[in-house]
Amino acid sequence: MGCSPAHQQYLCMQEKILRNFDMQAKYGPCIGPTRLERWKCAEAFGLNPPVEVLAIILAEELRDGIGVGSDSGRDSRRAYLESLLDIWG
Repeated sequence: MGCSPAHQQYLCMQEKILRNFDMQAKYGPCIGPTRLERWKCAEAFGLNPPVEVLAIILAEELRDGIGVGSDSGRDSRRAYLESLLDIWG
């Protein structure tokens, strides 16, 4: 409808791309493996995960795991959903 989701208004583009990858079930489970492990597994199975996701993951690893966007304090190697489950669990 021309509106962006209210819960994403303060996120940078990289974080939006990563969260979208996290929620795509076709690339395997997002709880447990790191994003890089999940991306590599999806690639090995021929699922063609987005290369943009790999670029963001590798750039973050170069910055020693410092998160992007508004979540700079959390472990960016893990899915955002997994960090929420850690808080509630």
